[in-house]
Amino acid sequence: MKKFQMPIRYDTSNIIKEYCIEVSNKFEALNATTEEMRPEELANKAKEIFIEASKRLKTKQQKKQKWLSEEALQKMQERRMAKSKGLHHEDYKKKAREVKQIIGRDKKKYIEDKCEQIENNFSKNRSRDAYNIIKSLTKTFQPKSVIIKDENGNILTESRQILV
Repeated sequence: MKKFQMPIRYDTSNIIKEYCIEVSNKFEALNATTEEMRPEELANKAKEIFIEASKRLKTKQQKKQKWLSEEALQKMQERRMAKSKGLHHEDYKKKAREVKQIIGRDKKKYIEDKCEQIENNFSKNRSRDAYNIIKSLTKTFQPKSVIIKDENGNILTESRQILV
């Protein structure tokens, strides 16, 4: 079974202005020569410009939990490699146990640091900051619920039915 490969995400938040100007100049030059080109050639040239631009951009880092340390990420990578190589089941279990222990330790340390920050904020009369930290620690995902009852009391869940 083939694994689905995630598309590459580029970090567009820190693009330098000179680089933007350079890319826009390339497209302006391409735009000036569009009369002589066939649509296929034009598409290929635009694709080349995009590929060249993507080589100079940095890729976004994979999202990770705030409390994970580099050691935990490294151990996770080792565990992944052990699983993909098909090493002994006991070896994989040992690596998985190590990862769980490191993650637990890192999360506990992160929560303790946040608790210290909360205590410091309360002692300095910065209750807003303290409550924001508490909210970030305790807030859970709340899925949006779009359920409406019609005049007969039937529950409508599809957006088409709700709009009618």
